[in-house]
Amino acid sequence: ADDPSAVSPEFLAYAGIKNISVTRDNVIASPGKNLVLIYLESLENHYFDEKKFPGLLPNLSRFRAKSIDFTDIRQARNADFTFGGLYSSLTGSILTTAHYAVSGTPDGRNNSGYDPDLGRGIAALPGVLQNAGYFQMLLVGHDPRFSGLDIFAGNAGYDRIFSALQIWKELGYKEFPHAIWGVRDRVLLQLAHAACGEMAKQKNRPFHLSVVTVDSHHPAGFTEPEGPRYPGTRGDSRNLLHAIYAMDQWIGKFVGDLQKMPCWQDTVVVFVTDHLAMRNSLWR
Repeated sequence: ADDPSAVSPEFLAYAGIKNISVTRDNVIASPGKNLVLIYLESLENHYFDEKKFPGLLPNLSRFRAKSIDFTDIRQARNADFTFGGLYSSLTGSILTTAHYAVSGTPDGRNNSGYDPDLGRGIAALPGVLQNAGYFQMLLVGHDPRFSGLDIFAGNAGYDRIFSALQIWKELGYKEFPHAIWGVRDRVLLQLAHAACGEMAKQKNRPFHLSVVTVDSHHPAGFTEPEGPRYPGTRGDSRNLLHAIYAMDQWIGKFVGDLQKMPCWQDTVVVFVTDHLAMRNSLWR
């Protein structure tokens, strides 16, 4: 237990992790349809309430009505922030304080680091798809080093981890005003569409793209000066409502553009939240 990188059964037990019965190497998987997995920042069912927030999520509501919809899902322990939610949903396991022991802050639930040795053998979703021959990409709008996400994703089985912010800079564009956490979802989803087009060119190899949005982040979200505005009026809470509404508009455009691509007939799109809403300007 003194060395977090020494992953023994005893240390796993100390960390609160059950011994892994099925490792990635044990999984035999066959390729299926392409997967586009989109994590929607802090989104939860309350925002679909038409009495409280009429017309806030028109596109996601439309997709939801004609899709398989899973409800009554609960957060795993320590999955109430972005990295914890991504870790639990992709691995089916639980992020523990021991994962962050190498960062010098063993109290856990922080964004400063990640021990890559814990959970390395878990048959996580990217590992299963890797065994099935998928080409996999993780696309985020912020710096992927945040919270050790790049380390986790590389070990989990993603082939490439891209930052939309870095790509945007390399293309010669300046950062958006107020782009504290990276580029806005509009640009992120434009790049996601381009990524699908590039990966679809590999005719004999399915692809998996994971995307993590950010505009609906607490406490008041991030909006572009000329971006879409939520038509409702709710006083000081309007900023976050604008951000959520704009995110839905960009999601609608992304899916609409994806539906026009030849790969659409062989593609499944999955929406999930990274975690439930934290205290924000809509809290009351």
